[in-house]
Amino acid sequence: MFLGGLLRRYRPKTLLEVGVSAGGSSALLLHVLDRLDMESEVVSVDLSERWNKDAAFATGWAAKKLYPEKKNWRLYTGKFLPEIIEELNLEFDFCFLDTVHALPGELLDYLVVLPFMPEGSIMAMHDTSLYYQVKDALATRVLYDASVGKKIIPPQLTQNDANLSAFQITDETYKHVVNIFSALYMPWAYLLDAPQFHIYHTFFKKYYGEEAAEWFTRSRDWNNKHWIKTRVREKFPIPRRSSPAEGQ
Repeated sequence: MFLGGLLRRYRPKTLLEVGVSAGGSSALLLHVLDRLDMESEVVSVDLSERWNKDAAFATGWAAKKLYPEKKNWRLYTGKFLPEIIEELNLEFDFCFLDTVHALPGELLDYLVVLPFMPEGSIMAMHDTSLYYQVKDALATRVLYDASVGKKIIPPQLTQNDANLSAFQITDETYKHVVNIFSALYMPWAYLLDAPQFHIYHTFFKKYYGEEAAEWFTRSRDWNNKHWIKTRVREKFPIPRRSSPAEGQ
């Protein structure tokens, strides 16, 4: 209902979906657009070529089954978002972000999408309260709180109501994008390998400048060191000294 309401209110012409999985959200977007009699284009992107829950199925299989000949839906898999988005040569007035949920995840993809979203466009994101059930699933909440824009929040009657959020991009969104680079200093749940880091670093340098790319490098280096220290402590814990009371 929340996503459908956003589409009905803002009537976007070009939609980007980042994170596809089986294609449930892809199918939902296409269904709502049909009901609203809108011929908007939907572009879906996912790094994985196979469904994350069962590799026997291809990414997006459910949407392909429901809409086998849909002309206004394009699916791209097997590449990182920065490798795809420039080739599309499109501006998006709606984005639905639903990827790994763990830092740096959605923060990186948001920074890739933002240069292709004009003022007035809508950024929607899923699992903004998933951290109540899944450890380290903080990325979308951190992104939502660190971003600047006209916030759109569904009625928070239950936890599930708070699990979808959106905001409208304003001129202040671009001015305060440094907030997102700063948030990258929070502890990451996974690390980037050298090729992935290079892809995102090159993109950030091109669209945000040398200083922003340096922030990204420093946050990566900081998290690499923190990650190693944490793993060493877990493998070789320091023996805990008992207190005098415990000794008694």
